[in-house]
Amino acid sequence: MSVGFLESFSLVSARRGIRGKEATWVETCTCPPGYVGQFCESCEPGFRHEPANGGAFARCVPCDCNGHADICDAESGKCICRDNTAGDNCELCARGFYGNALGGTADDCQPCPCPGQGACIELYEGEVACLECPTGYAGHKCDICIDGWFGEPASDRPCRECDCNGNVDPNAVGNCDRVTGRCLKCIHDTAGFSCDRCLPGYFGDPLALPRGDCRTCGCNPVGTLQLEGQPDGAHLCDQLTGQCSCKPFVAGDKCERCVSGYWNILSGEGCEECGCDPVGAFNASCDIASGQCFCREGVVGRRCDQCDVNMFGFSSSGCQQCRCDPVGSLELQCDAGGQCPCRENVEGARCDRCKENKYDRQAGCRADIVKTAGPSCQSRGVGAVAASLQCCRLSPFAPTPQTLGRSHMQCVRRLPGTAVICGLWTAVPFRPV
Repeated sequence: MSVGFLESFSLVSARRGIRGKEATWVETCTCPPGYVGQFCESCEPGFRHEPANGGAFARCVPCDCNGHADICDAESGKCICRDNTAGDNCELCARGFYGNALGGTADDCQPCPCPGQGACIELYEGEVACLECPTGYAGHKCDICIDGWFGEPASDRPCRECDCNGNVDPNAVGNCDRVTGRCLKCIHDTAGFSCDRCLPGYFGDPLALPRGDCRTCGCNPVGTLQLEGQPDGAHLCDQLTGQCSCKPFVAGDKCERCVSGYWNILSGEGCEECGCDPVGAFNASCDIASGQCFCREGVVGRRCDQCDVNMFGFSSSGCQQCRCDPVGSLELQCDAGGQCPCRENVEGARCDRCKENKYDRQAGCRADIVKTAGPSCQSRGVGAVAASLQCCRLSPFAPTPQTLGRSHMQCVRRLPGTAVICGLWTAVPFRPV
């Protein structure tokens, strides 16, 4: 084996450029179409190595981009797509576009009609369905709100989650209106657009956590106002305090009693004024069931406005007894001044005495019977007493006799300063003797 030696040599370098002297001694290759580089080791734009990533000496073939790109990556062959296409060979529509990218035209892929340019897919007969609706949206075009959300995406009103303050069943369907957001299935005795108040007939804190705290008002139904159109038992009360809304002149937290001076809560129309007479009643209050005022002594009537039977003198002290004499009075009821109605020939406030020249109240106060002086009386003189006579007349013009017979006592009323006049049984007008 022979051995050689290198001597007297030099090394020169060159670089690409337009300035300087041409290095004619550098080796260059004339590349066929699709190849570039000093040694034709690279693919020119629009070409790629085959197989992909096959190295510098893999053959170059035209890029396959379905007409949507002019160049591709020389090593991997991935196209640099345009016309809203995607994929290694621009065989797909880009996200947010739909259509057939294999058509080779700039209009192959159209924008998806979805919120935020979301992805979609083309169905049969040209219908498009969005694949990536935002949270709360649904429908082929994300044009409706899902259950529990509300809005009108087609009218530029975005979908928002319904706010029912936790007073709905999260497992239920249709808890709120998908357009207005109004809550439809409030629970825990709550109501309102957002389940933010208690039902009629309830009070408390509907927003309490973890659930609303609404309690029944417990109002007295006959004394409490009732909402129109509400079922029996739904009565008005303050939503915070529970104070029931009472009918006129009704009082109490539960509207269970009348205010002072009123009664008849059971009427269902509120309470009525007692109307007690200020003179005959002790005060303005009355029995809450009957309306009977509290009367002074001797005063009667629901309003205490009149005296009781056989009483008179209606005043702030009450009424007094008439005390009419049962013998001398026509009846036991007197007038407002206390005067009893007397029988004929009877007088006095109580009808307890005969009128002048009348006697025997028990018999009705009879009139006097006067006897003319008979011969037997004349013989004895004025003022004499005849035992045979049966009746006498007292005269104020004669001296008083000291004694009278038993028979005369039955018909004579003895008065001071009178004399006994005797006579026959002849009734004549009396004249003094």
